[in-house]
Amino acid sequence: GGGGGGGGGGGSGRNNWQRGQPARRQSSRDVHNDNSNNRRPRESQWQRGQNIPEQQRNNQKGKRGAKNNTPFPDDDFKPLVKTDRHWKPRKNSSNLVVAEKKVKSVLNKMTKEKYEKLSQQMCEIPLESYQILNMMIATVYEKAIDEPSFGDMYADLCVKLSQSASSQAFLHIVKSDEEFSEENQGYVYRWSNDVSVGDSELVGPYSSPDECRDAALMEDSPDQKERPEGLTLELESLEIKKGIFIKIMREKEKGDYYTVFFPSSEAEECGQQLSKPFFSERECVQDANKQNSFKRSILNKCEDEFKKKDKYDDWKKEKDAYDESKSTMTEKERAEKEEDLEFRRIKIKKQMVGNIKFIGQLYKKGLVKEKIMRWCIASLLKLEPDEKAPKTKNQEWKDSGDMNFDEEDHEAACSMFTTVGKTIDSLAANRFMGVCFAKMAKLSNYKALSSRSRFMYKDLIELRANAWEPRRKVEKAKTLDEIRKDVEREERRQAMESSKYNKNDRQRGHQGNRRNNDFNSNRSDRRISSSSTGSSRNRLSSKPVAQTDDDGFTTIVGRGGPSSGGSSSRGFNQQQNRGGSPRRENRPSAQTQRQAPPSSLQQQASRPQAVVEEKPKSKHEALPKEKVKRRVDNMRAEYMQDPSNTEELLLSMDELSGTPDSGVMLVQHYSDRLFECKDSEREAMVVIIKFLYQNKKLSASDVQKGTRSDG
Repeated sequence: GGGGGGGGGGGSGRNNWQRGQPARRQSSRDVHNDNSNNRRPRESQWQRGQNIPEQQRNNQKGKRGAKNNTPFPDDDFKPLVKTDRHWKPRKNSSNLVVAEKKVKSVLNKMTKEKYEKLSQQMCEIPLESYQILNMMIATVYEKAIDEPSFGDMYADLCVKLSQSASSQAFLHIVKSDEEFSEENQGYVYRWSNDVSVGDSELVGPYSSPDECRDAALMEDSPDQKERPEGLTLELESLEIKKGIFIKIMREKEKGDYYTVFFPSSEAEECGQQLSKPFFSERECVQDANKQNSFKRSILNKCEDEFKKKDKYDDWKKEKDAYDESKSTMTEKERAEKEEDLEFRRIKIKKQMVGNIKFIGQLYKKGLVKEKIMRWCIASLLKLEPDEKAPKTKNQEWKDSGDMNFDEEDHEAACSMFTTVGKTIDSLAANRFMGVCFAKMAKLSNYKALSSRSRFMYKDLIELRANAWEPRRKVEKAKTLDEIRKDVEREERRQAMESSKYNKNDRQRGHQGNRRNNDFNSNRSDRRISSSSTGSSRNRLSSKPVAQTDDDGFTTIVGRGGPSSGGSSSRGFNQQQNRGGSPRRENRPSAQTQRQAPPSSLQQQASRPQAVVEEKPKSKHEALPKEKVKRRVDNMRAEYMQDPSNTEELLLSMDELSGTPDSGVMLVQHYSDRLFECKDSEREAMVVIIKFLYQNKKLSASDVQKGTRSDG
């Protein structure tokens, strides 16, 4: 109860303030209470809670009351003058944002396998302005630098875009009366590559284009309004009249007209691109097409990115400054700064090398001319123009003698030649290539360079001497099908090597068994002869008996046990232990060998045994006829792509070895298609059949059966 009373007292005190007293500071809660509760009337003419009294108006001109009822002056006011801060149309960049999202979405999904589908989607993105074209090129370029392994794929994408992207979609010719000339009947022409119909503020609607022009040329131009939601416009006309740029647009559904206008001198401030004036429309169109082509845009991008190698100079300056001041830093600050410098160095190096490789890929695709490539190489190797050289289509260069290189420049130069060397090393460029490799020969023996840089140049010189064929195969980005084929090809190769090894092993085993049998037979004969000689020498009266021991060797024993001669092997070992050698008389004579009766084991071992070799079963499963036809078609397609890869034909035919009459099916399928296919396919099929026959993958019977008319 007491709390409630206190609250009421506070409210009463708050409303007892009167004029003349110092203002009391109110809290936010007090302000809230004042707005929500009823106010007490104050001792003034107008009190809170009462209606606002009507103000006394003075109808006399210039006598309208102001503060303290002071009248305004009767002076005539000057009309408003436009200043630099007057209204200007705002450019709507929504189309650029939407296009950028589409481009990035396509590139993020881009792979070698999905290239055809996604590249077509990229070509279908509408080019409504030069900004969108530049954005598309810049995004592809950055992606190619970040993923140098896919550089050839992105270069192919640029080629496809250059063929489909037309500047006619966004180029507009603007007729202007700003400069008078009798030759052009008072008109000049400008071109613009950035005309949009997505303006945020418009003037209109009007019923005709003439009303739009009148509104633009009025001294007191009408007010601009926010663009209504869902309004779809298309461009009607562009012109410059009396120094005013006038853009007229028409609504698609209702047919109403809207306009945007501003002084042509303020076009750049308003975000509207305009070229210099041309006296003829033809000259204007030619310049517009030249300046806005895809190739010109990508060349500008290449130049900008190539010049970014100067960023490394800025990094070196910052690194030198850090080396001078690091003694004043704490250990934590030094670690953070060194980590940041190293991260930026790696990033700059990656961008530089990636850019060099991509420029080389664009040159190989024909988007960059040789003249530009020579300039890039000369910049990397620090060459200078050779003014004394004969004048040719491309600039000739000579060594400047400068050997002061950055470490990154060596790698960039070697990467450039590794990418484009085979293409640029032609007879026409013989002089230029000689200058370049003479400089690289000096660098390869320059002791001031690191070992890594010197050996990079040596490897490059060796690569050129080897006709630009690398010692190790350079791995490129592949599709899943290509990877799968590589794996299958490797498995088939290993299977063939394993099968060949097993066959040779069986042959060696057969020959070894035969040699062992002969050896055992001779050894047994020697044992028999040796035992017989020993028995004769010791005058044993008992008749020797041939026995076979557990090891399969034949020994001669008498009735009383083994003979004194023993086995030949045992006697030989005893003589070796005594340090002597077998005596000559212990060796069996030829006559004794002939007279020694062979045992049954000897007879069995001496007989030639027939070796039965089982025909190795095919490890490949039998395929249905339709699948065999598809495989055969794939063989033809792969051969047409690379006729030199004949090993693939043999491996593919081995895959069909598990299918009965696969050779007949191949010949028959090709024979059926000979009269329905193209000349190149017909020639390929004939060559394949001939090649497989020569390599014994097809028999004469397969060819005869496959070419019969009855199938």
